[in-house]
Amino acid sequence: MPTALIIGASRGIGHEFVRQYRADGWRVVATCRKPADLDGIKALGAEPHLLDVTDNDAVVALSKALAHDAFDTLVINAGIFPEGDADPAHLDELAFLDGMRTNVLGPMRVAGLFGPLMAPNGTVGVLSSKMGSVSLMAGSNALFYRTSKAAVNMVVKSYANAWRERSVRAIALHPGWVQTDMGGSNADIDVATSVRGLRAVLAAGGMERSGGYFDYAGNALPW
Repeated sequence: MPTALIIGASRGIGHEFVRQYRADGWRVVATCRKPADLDGIKALGAEPHLLDVTDNDAVVALSKALAHDAFDTLVINAGIFPEGDADPAHLDELAFLDGMRTNVLGPMRVAGLFGPLMAPNGTVGVLSSKMGSVSLMAGSNALFYRTSKAAVNMVVKSYANAWRERSVRAIALHPGWVQTDMGGSNADIDVATSVRGLRAVLAAGGMERSGGYFDYAGNALPW
């Protein structure tokens, strides 16, 4: 039975990953930050764990607790949309640091500790965003968020290089503009459509794809 680990599964995209993998017969281990969300994960038939990716000790402890597992797929979904970047004269330093801690340092820490638990030919997918692409950037809004996603893309590329000899892939994923709490009700696609596409990207074989940057439709994105 294939096994997936979903980091950040209390709602939205992460929760839908759990639902779809379980529906296809996978064993799923999933995390959330709040105790109140554990039951929702368990109700889908997954094994729930509490985890805040900004808590180093908690990530270390969970990696040790799951050290005997071998994961075929790891999805790192935890992330926030930091505000406070609209006025260059009054940038919210705490908001920026919180965004970088959650969106960059968190995935860096999780991937670094759980990467060694991946099965051969396994895949680590980190939820990034097209807004992290320097080449595609046309606007000037959401500077904190864009910066954090550009930075996490570098994290993905670094781990892809580090894991190549073990045949473990790392890829950055753009889920599209999705109808979630973060994306809002006017977004382009529903969460089920996004996750189906992301799962297809994760399942596509070939080490040559490691270190890549893909949207939910399977298109390669420029850095």
